[in-house]
Amino acid sequence: MDGFKITRNCPAPAALIADYQVAADAPRRLTATGYGDLLEKIPAGADWILADELGIEKIDPYTWGLVQGPLRDALKTPTQSARGTRMPLKDC
Repeated sequence: MDGFKITRNCPAPAALIADYQVAADAPRRLTATGYGDLLEKIPAGADWILADELGIEKIDPYTWGLVQGPLRDALKTPTQSARGTRMPLKDC
């Protein structure tokens, strides 16, 4: 808004429908951007831990599990991600 990014509260989506082959075939630039976004979840988690400890914002266990729970697995194969290799998905 007025040249600045703003964040607005909104409900989470009820579902996500995606074509895995389209995602696997995405240009490297887009894959790298998505991988970078995942990497940013590490310091974001640390920020949330600090905010919780300081009494600013309590950690919501459900939301924490959605983001931080699968993060390690999502980040452990950067070379395969860069090549567009489709990985088997775990149950959500």
